[in-house]
Amino acid sequence: EKVKDQFRQDEIKGEQEQVDIIAKIRKAQLKAKEDDEKKAAEKSKKLKEEQAKVDKQLADEALKTVFYFIEAGLTKQEQALDKKQRLLDSDTQRRIDEINLLGGTEEERTRRIAQVQKDAQAQTEQIEARKRQLAVQRAKFEKAESTASIIASTAQAVVAALGAKPYSPANIALAASVGAIGALQLARAIAAPIPEYAKGTDSA
Repeated sequence: EKVKDQFRQDEIKGEQEQVDIIAKIRKAQLKAKEDDEKKAAEKSKKLKEEQAKVDKQLADEALKTVFYFIEAGLTKQEQALDKKQRLLDSDTQRRIDEINLLGGTEEERTRRIAQVQKDAQAQTEQIEARKRQLAVQRAKFEKAESTASIIASTAQAVVAALGAKPYSPANIALAASVGAIGALQLARAIAAPIPEYAKGTDSA
C-alpha cells in the first residue's frame, strides 16, 4: 500500500512538473510574442517618423523649387529690362552723335536731337513702368514666401512641442504657445503692405 501511495505521489508530482513546464513555456511564448509586437510597434513608429521627415523634406524642397523658379523668372525679366535700357541709352547717344556729325543748321540739329530724346524718354518710361510692375510682383512673391515659411516652421514647431502620443498637458500647453507665436508672426506677415511704387522705383 505504501508503495502504491509513493507511486501515486510521484505520478502526481510528475504531472505537476509537466504542468509547470507547460506553463513556463506558455509564459515564455507570450513574452516572446509581446516582445515581437513591441519591437514591431517601435519599428513601425520609427518608420512613420522617418517617412514623416522625408515627406516634410519633400514638401519643403517642392515649395523652395516653386519659389526659386518664380524668383529666377522675376530676376530674368529685371535683367532684361536693365539690358534694354542700356541698349536704348547707347542707341540714343549714337543717334545724337550721328546728327551732330551730319551737320546742318543748329536749329535743325536741335530739333532732331529733341525728337530722338523724346522717343528715348517714351521708351524709358515704358521700361520703368514695367520695372514698377515687377517690383510689386516681387514684393507679393516675398510676402507669399514669408507666409509659407512661417506656416511650415510653425507646424513643425507645434509637432515637435507635442512630442509622442499620448500628449501630456505640458506638451499641449507648449504646443499652444508655439502656435500662438506662429499665428502672431503670420498676422504681421499678412498685414505687411505691398508697395505700390506710385512715384516710381529708386531707379526711376
